[in-house]
Amino acid sequence: MEVGPGDVIADRRLVSLLGSGGEGDVWCATRPDGTSCALKLVRPAVLPAPEEVRRRGAWLVRIDHPALVQVSRGGRFTAGDLAGWGFVEMDLVEGPSLQSVGPIPDALERLAPIAEALDLLHAGAWSEGVPLIHRDVKPGNLIASRDGLVLVDPSTMRGLDTRDLTRVGTPAYVAPEVHSGHFGPLADVYSLAATAAALLTGRRGGSLVPVLRDPWAHDLPRAVCAALDPDPAARPLRCTDLTDPRPVTADPPTPVRGEQDLATRLVPPLRHDPPERLIGGPRWALVALTAVTVIPATVWAARQTQPSLIDATLVRSVLIGAVAAHLLTHVLTRRAALGLFAPPWAWSELLSGRQAYGDPRATWLADVIAGLILVAVGGVALAVTSQAAAVVPLVVVVTLALIGTARRLVHVRRRSAWTLVWMIGLIPRILGGLPRLVVTGGG
Repeated sequence: MEVGPGDVIADRRLVSLLGSGGEGDVWCATRPDGTSCALKLVRPAVLPAPEEVRRRGAWLVRIDHPALVQVSRGGRFTAGDLAGWGFVEMDLVEGPSLQSVGPIPDALERLAPIAEALDLLHAGAWSEGVPLIHRDVKPGNLIASRDGLVLVDPSTMRGLDTRDLTRVGTPAYVAPEVHSGHFGPLADVYSLAATAAALLTGRRGGSLVPVLRDPWAHDLPRAVCAALDPDPAARPLRCTDLTDPRPVTADPPTPVRGEQDLATRLVPPLRHDPPERLIGGPRWALVALTAVTVIPATVWAARQTQPSLIDATLVRSVLIGAVAAHLLTHVLTRRAALGLFAPPWAWSELLSGRQAYGDPRATWLADVIAGLILVAVGGVALAVTSQAAAVVPLVVVVTLALIGTARRLVHVRRRSAWTLVWMIGLIPRILGGLPRLVVTGGG
């Protein structure tokens, strides 16, 4: 099937070809009233079932966000030369794409509305609660309009409830799990992080690959590095967790021939208020930590004062329950490994929030909280242990603390590293006070 300028498709006259991709071609077209629009013709091979096309088309026209291109209509041709093809009509967004811009220091701030829009898609805001996944977030699909960045190419979106997930996307920006056909919103989190890395460094193509493989070595924000983890469970849960309102610096890019620096042509971004958390939060984490620590400590204290009312079996059961609740909490918040090997930092990240990623002050606060938790909970744990059995939990607590410290030192910035050195210095003090704690608290 061949079409060209002047042809009338879906009652729209084609003017010029805007671009081609794996799914089809995008044309600049005019409506009968003379206004311009963008018309994408989608190849039959990448279209879902007819019922899915109708349902998804109804969802796309409902989407209403300034950072997402507005869709007017969509469907599938059933007759003529284009029988079996699909089409999506949308607003024509005026402005250059970010396909070949140079480094943009405040890229995360400019991407904030895009991140917010993606989170709304993932929450099913316009699709009857069914999560929508864009699947093709990349610089080439970001247009710098007069009102800010706009994410285009909505034809790649799919509902998470569909079984027909064709593999689309640009390889450099596609999450690893997409190749298996089993993926969800966290794939968009990865693609947004890869896009952010490209915009921060100015790298594209082959020069971007080393950055995506080892982002921690390129002075990128911690949220971006975490979101580029091959394991979806290790990534931030939402796209808005990646954005940071302050400019950041990245390593100098490798020059690309013919690259145009469009950063100066970008207009100031729209004001953006981060959305409320969908689940969890510091208050919830504080309640959970209180339940895991205070309840066992209270039962143990009652055992010391009223041994006839509370037997040792109940104390052991409560302690086992607290450990189970601790592990379950961090499994549900996707911090299972951190909760197992570095419990203080797992709780500190819950208390400080995921926004600690990319914010040195929040990271420093998280590490201070971890230090306080290590001193308080570690002291209580050693206090409730009998003198004869103190060696085993002592070795376990110190070993886990050192493992967690080593893990943290690999990924934190200098300020957090100094905080950890300070906390390591507290360990001998804790050990020095062990005999007193055991004598006065054990029994």
